[in-house]
Amino acid sequence: MFGPTSSGRGQRRSWIAAGVVLCLAALAGCGATPRPVQDQTTAAVVAGAGQTEPRSAVPWRLIGPGWALADDFATPAAASKILSGSVILYLVDPQGGRYRLFSWPVKGAGPYGDLIDWSGDARRALFASLPTSNRTRELVEQLNLRTGKSNGFRLPANSFAVGYTRPDGKGILVEGYSASMTGKEPLIRYSLGGRRQKVIWRAPGIDSDVLSSPDGGELVADSYGSMALLRNAGGVIRHLYSPQLCGPVRWWNSATILASCAPHDSGASRMWLIPLSGAKGTPLTPQRRDAKARDQGDDDLFRLTSGTYLSAIGRRCGDGIVVREEPNGKVRAYTIPGAPDATIVAATATQLLLKEDRGCSDPFPTKLAWYDPVSRKQTIVVSPSRKDLGVLAVIPYYQAGKF
Repeated sequence: MFGPTSSGRGQRRSWIAAGVVLCLAALAGCGATPRPVQDQTTAAVVAGAGQTEPRSAVPWRLIGPGWALADDFATPAAASKILSGSVILYLVDPQGGRYRLFSWPVKGAGPYGDLIDWSGDARRALFASLPTSNRTRELVEQLNLRTGKSNGFRLPANSFAVGYTRPDGKGILVEGYSASMTGKEPLIRYSLGGRRQKVIWRAPGIDSDVLSSPDGGELVADSYGSMALLRNAGGVIRHLYSPQLCGPVRWWNSATILASCAPHDSGASRMWLIPLSGAKGTPLTPQRRDAKARDQGDDDLFRLTSGTYLSAIGRRCGDGIVVREEPNGKVRAYTIPGAPDATIVAATATQLLLKEDRGCSDPFPTKLAWYDPVSRKQTIVVSPSRKDLGVLAVIPYYQAGKF
């Protein structure tokens, strides 16, 4: 599994391949997305840092890079109390404010889908519920963020939603799954109503981190770590340079993508710029080999006005850390107060949006915060109760470029 995993999409394939049935932990069960209840709070003009405003105050026309959707499970982590509380969908702005879009109660065995994507026109959120022993077909549902209405359809057996197409989210990418290491799996485009439109690619071991160009005309996907440039209309344009086992991370510019690559015998990934021409790529970070170093591998890279920052793997049970790249390949690690495990999920020119928790041994609750690496100041955006599960999925608005 390569590329970013903070959006929630990247981990879905590894769960399935391992034979694990998981709906954001076997915590709330699996199944259809509940029908949300609209928040009726009085409207406000705009959300400031640390403030919460209602859906009626959302400045929809301003939404772009730096915004994110966050799925907050205000639900006790204790197994005996998991069916109490509520799920809240927030819209997060770059200034540190949040908008409470919808919420729904957790009652009975009510199943919930996994928030996996956000349409490029900012109008819809995509939820998908993983199959269970009693239901072999994944349910895909879309929530209209302005009206609260939702619609859905079931995919064929052994098919799993990857995300929306770009630029506006007028289609849904779906991946077929094969238990065979050599069996070819399809990458298929579906209509929003569930009609199968086009088989884009067939290859063994297609990964779920499919990267779309900003205009949606091209895709980059990988088959067992070997990347290919595809036409959204179907077919392979060319196979890309893959120095190791690589996964696409972000469209860097019109001719290049950012990729995370790792040796076959190691999980110590490093960042590369890979030309879409098929030419040889350029490494941006060195190969991590020191088992005692704080940075054990790099999963994402952001260039802010204050420097280059990496979302990296720490040496303590795989917890995430934030580091700044220094000269000669050295890094400067940041200690985030109250967050031994921190993952960068989005950025602006000056700040990093972090998904934070207490570490892999005791991860809950998970919170969301903007972090200024120069001042070391944090603006907590979503801070759940210490006994809650917290933010289980964060989907940033589509980002391209250095940050």
